[in-house]
Amino acid sequence: MEKTCYFCNIKYLRDMYKSIICFLFSLLFLNSCRQGENYRRLVDIDSLLKKEKLSVAHDALQRMSQNDFTDEELAYYQLLTVQCQYLRRIPFTTDSLINQSLNYYNRHSQKEKRARAYYCKSLVMLSLDSLEASIYNIKEAETLAEKMKDLDLLRESNIILSYLNSRTGNSALAISYGKKALDLAYKTGNKRRIGYCLDNLSTTFDAIGQTDSSNYYDRQMITYIPYQAKEDQPFFHNNAALYYKGIGHLDSAIRHLNSSLELAPMPHTYFVLAEVYALEGKQVEADSCWQEALKETDKDLYVQILKKYITWLHQQGRHHDATQMTQKLFTLRESLQGQQKAERLYRIQSEYEHVQVEEHGKKIFIYGTALIFILAASVVFIWCYYRKRRSIARNLLSENQAQIEKYEGMLSELEKSGRKHQQNYEALIRKIEKLQKENKKILHRGKNCYDAVVAGNNILKWNKEDSENCIAFYEIVNPKFKEEVLSKYKALTISQELFLMLVDMGKSEEQIKQIMNLSEGALRTMRYRIRRKGGEDE
Repeated sequence: MEKTCYFCNIKYLRDMYKSIICFLFSLLFLNSCRQGENYRRLVDIDSLLKKEKLSVAHDALQRMSQNDFTDEELAYYQLLTVQCQYLRRIPFTTDSLINQSLNYYNRHSQKEKRARAYYCKSLVMLSLDSLEASIYNIKEAETLAEKMKDLDLLRESNIILSYLNSRTGNSALAISYGKKALDLAYKTGNKRRIGYCLDNLSTTFDAIGQTDSSNYYDRQMITYIPYQAKEDQPFFHNNAALYYKGIGHLDSAIRHLNSSLELAPMPHTYFVLAEVYALEGKQVEADSCWQEALKETDKDLYVQILKKYITWLHQQGRHHDATQMTQKLFTLRESLQGQQKAERLYRIQSEYEHVQVEEHGKKIFIYGTALIFILAASVVFIWCYYRKRRSIARNLLSENQAQIEKYEGMLSELEKSGRKHQQNYEALIRKIEKLQKENKKILHRGKNCYDAVVAGNNILKWNKEDSENCIAFYEIVNPKFKEEVLSKYKALTISQELFLMLVDMGKSEEQIKQIMNLSEGALRTMRYRIRRKGGEDE
């Protein structure tokens, strides 16, 4: 048997190691290329959404695999998925997807995508009919857009803010935001959004009865209808028709309504057309349109159409038909009232069951084992000790201030008697300075905590002293808080006082949940327990 050369083995091993290392580097390179390719594909999809090629963008998103995404790519993918769903007018059932994306961008310095994530979160919450949360998120998007000077995002944020304020009855703010959005649309030269902003302002003014202002924006809006998305044009044609109907140009109204029906035959369009034909005296054509209008599936809109139809029937002398329709209207109203009553009863029942669960929990606690009783006694002892100590910051401030006033009185007497240069005088000054320094230190800590709350920061890592200092500082900033708010309740915990402070500051429920790290259920429980301590009915 031949002997194997030692140096040949060494050479063989070196070659093998080189091959393995090259193979591993190749894998890493291919993986990085694949990840880079993922991001480039997401950028392409983003571009498709901006060009409103929604079907192509949706299909591209569906074809992508999330298995080899980086965290950044996943956040981008989630953001685009939510944006695509909104643009395709598909209702949202949850905000979990946009929350994951937003959480990533809040941890990383990508302002543009963070602002877009807040904007999309606002749209999702609006779809879920959570208006407060929608306003909070759109204001975050607006603030970031202003800092980045992103005029497109700022315009879209103002459009949403105009709509939200209009919906909540804040007409002045709705008009203000609407005008800002229109100015930005002109600056960016986006004709589709110019038309949308004009239509939005017209609708807002019409809702508060300012017809002249509404007509002013309608006249300008009509020229921008061709620039609207095809699926949106019917609504613009309908609004144009209502404008022409209002000023008596019935031919122009009919032309726009027919254009709307060619694009999408909606019952509401037939309703307006029926009224226009009736004004022209074309009662046969009007009757035909009324029949189409009565196919409306939205119950609230159907009631409005039915009322107008009954009036028209009486005008035509068709009193028997009008009576039948009136009976149908009464039946429908009773059905709607029954539905509303059922929903109200369901809410009452849910609240009752929630209270019952809490009461059941209390009974279990009261009639528990001896071990639980001992534990409860310990908790009560700790709670009493805590109640005694938790106002240290406020009491110390009061005591220090009382001492300062006392020493200042003594100084004043020494000055009057001409004994200003005695040692007592200097000692009193030092005592006052020491107390003032101590107060300043407490207030400084309280101000830092208060500033954190104002900024909406989470206070999960706060200790009891932080909460006490924050409330102590707020009582100095707003003395009425202690007299008019806290005095109404008995034996509040520090968390409950902090909750009332946030409410007094005007924070929304969503903001309070964020700051205090509360779930929806915990928030309800907090409110319920505070109401009980205030002597309100359960």
